[in-house]
Amino acid sequence: MTSRAGLLSQLLKIGPLAAGLLLTAPAFAQEVTYRYYDDAPAEVAPLDAEEAALTETSAVAATEATDHAECQCDKCAAKKKAEAKKKLDAAVAGAYKGVFYDNNFDYLCNPAYDDYHLGEGLKRICINDGSAIIDVGGEYRARYHHEQNMRGLGLTGLDDDFLLHRTRVYLNAQVGERFRFYAEYIDAESNYENYAPRPIEVNRSDILN
Repeated sequence: MTSRAGLLSQLLKIGPLAAGLLLTAPAFAQEVTYRYYDDAPAEVAPLDAEEAALTETSAVAATEATDHAECQCDKCAAKKKAEAKKKLDAAVAGAYKGVFYDNNFDYLCNPAYDDYHLGEGLKRICINDGSAIIDVGGEYRARYHHEQNMRGLGLTGLDDDFLLHRTRVYLNAQVGERFRFYAEYIDAESNYENYAPRPIEVNRSDILN
């Protein structure tokens, strides 16, 4: 009986202490949990739709820039130079069109152009520090005719020998990108004929455009 009474007495003494430990345990566990998360790396917040699209666009642009970066090796530089020369030669060959007002002499402004053709000194003339550009050009043609049984209009039975001359001169002026002035002069003449020339063969001092 004494031992049982003593055991009960000890349990009663230990009871409040055990209850205190049980009450303290949740707070201790919570504090440990908080400390664990405070020491952990911060979690990255997810991007919204706009930020994600911007990030993806930047990544694509960076990739394309890398893919299209020009190679600076001697072989690629020589290839690039040859392609530029080919384009320049094509521009020179195509400068003169079927009508004078469509002519294009922009190739003269290309620093790589080092050739010369007759009349180029009168093209792309800069005035007032380049605010205005003038082109001057033209042509002269002479053609000898020996006609049998056709002098005049149709088969006339008339023979004739004569020389046709035609001179054309034009002026093209550009001021900026919005203003352009173009004028063209013509003088056509027929010489050494025995009969009256055709109307189309003579046009003395006329303005075409």
